[in-house]
Amino acid sequence: MGSYPGSTQTFSSSKTGASLGETEISAYVGGRLVGSITAPSSFVGHAFTADFGTLTLSGGEQCNGCVTCTPKLIANLNSVDLEVLLGRAGPRDTPLSLRIKADALTATTAAAPAFQLVGGLSPSLQIIGNVGDQHRQFVAPQWMADLAEVRNGGTLLRTEIHLYHGTGTLSGGFYPGEDLFKTFTFTPSTAGTVQTLSVTETVEGGTKETVYSYDSSTGQWDLVADSGSRKVTLSQAIAGSTRTVIREIRDAADTLVSKDSEVYTTYAWGERLTSRVLDPNGQALTETWEYETNSALPAYKRLTFTSNEVGYWQKFSYQT
Repeated sequence: MGSYPGSTQTFSSSKTGASLGETEISAYVGGRLVGSITAPSSFVGHAFTADFGTLTLSGGEQCNGCVTCTPKLIANLNSVDLEVLLGRAGPRDTPLSLRIKADALTATTAAAPAFQLVGGLSPSLQIIGNVGDQHRQFVAPQWMADLAEVRNGGTLLRTEIHLYHGTGTLSGGFYPGEDLFKTFTFTPSTAGTVQTLSVTETVEGGTKETVYSYDSSTGQWDLVADSGSRKVTLSQAIAGSTRTVIREIRDAADTLVSKDSEVYTTYAWGERLTSRVLDPNGQALTETWEYETNSALPAYKRLTFTSNEVGYWQKFSYQT
């Protein structure tokens, strides 16, 4: 089962069967829903990993008898890490996907050259165009993805990925595509120090929008998901050897649904999570972790003490 970088918490669910219908796999942290994956009936024998520590969804180990997979969107709030799963080139192939990754949003984040093809490859997949081209196509037996930039002169307006069930007849080096079933549109914009990437998913006339924004002056990330029904804000403050990350989730009315605070401490050997507080302005449900910092002791670098919100604690000692 694959998972992508940036994980802090992992939730797994596996479903098998000849027909699943609509299966939703959800994960909760501290009593709040932090993400979900909905698997249509064509997902047979799949196992998904839902890593919501950084709002990342990753999916798909090889399944038996699966011919094609419905595209999914993967997002990572710590940086721009978007992935569109295109499907499989054949029943024994791993998922194919286009991925764009960046540590910060820029005016060219959504450029077609930034999208890389990842996942399994097979002789049954035809690729038209090269990395860096403004127009590329990925053609498999059951689907076709058309990736193109839309520009005004030298300015990138948006990047579009059109997914088709059929190809049509090759003309001018490209396929026209038949039976369009889904479109992803990536639109970057900049206003002062705030850079924004809007991602819309259109299927059967319905549109769902996810907006990512990053303020380079404050280091704050905002994610507005499900066309405005959910907003996640991630901000951090650094003081000496500690880094505090505050995550807020709000609903469509901008009402605070949940809030948590995590403190990371930098030691001589690296950074470790040392405190997590759920509802810091209310119940302040707190977990803590402590590590040995004396290099002369056997416990050096190791966890020595932990406590949680109900008063339970553990102390660890090491002989070697």
